[in-house]
Amino acid sequence: MTAESSIELLDQLRSDFEQLAESLRKATRVRVLEDDVQEALYGVAYTALSGRQYGQAGSLFAFLAAQRPTEARYLSGLGTARAGQGEHLQAVMAFSLASHFDPANPRHLLNLAESMLSIGEPAMARHALKAVESVAAENPEHAPLVQRAQALLRLVRHAVATSPHAPSASPGAAAAPTASAR
Repeated sequence: MTAESSIELLDQLRSDFEQLAESLRKATRVRVLEDDVQEALYGVAYTALSGRQYGQAGSLFAFLAAQRPTEARYLSGLGTARAGQGEHLQAVMAFSLASHFDPANPRHLLNLAESMLSIGEPAMARHALKAVESVAAENPEHAPLVQRAQALLRLVRHAVATSPHAPSASPGAAAAPTASAR
């Protein structure tokens, strides 16, 4: 896939997500569970995720995301669980939605980039990594995210330079994105 076709695909995904986001916003007007019940379930899901029980965490985060589909932390948890299960395409979708609903949080973009690398999309990952730098630049608390993004950018550039026909530079493929739903 060329950089140009990757950008076109990313633009199409973004457009699709915006349409989905609007539909989801309309759907969230009805609450099925009380807030305190959802918070309790979130705690259980986060604990499972932290314990690397990705199947259980994924099921709980999927349920929570179905209840509140615009809640970025539920989507991020779902993405992390899916990545931990090796389901990187589903992780890309979840992290894309999380970054859409919480654009000021660069962690979603970093996890998105790592999952894109895992599915063999270094050009798209490069765009997400550059976005991490841009979003995180103003906040010193995000310095570790910027450092990780810069390190991944260097690895992606090196991999592309040394093997332009390689399907992917997967520096994070073996590890799931960090449990960052909180």
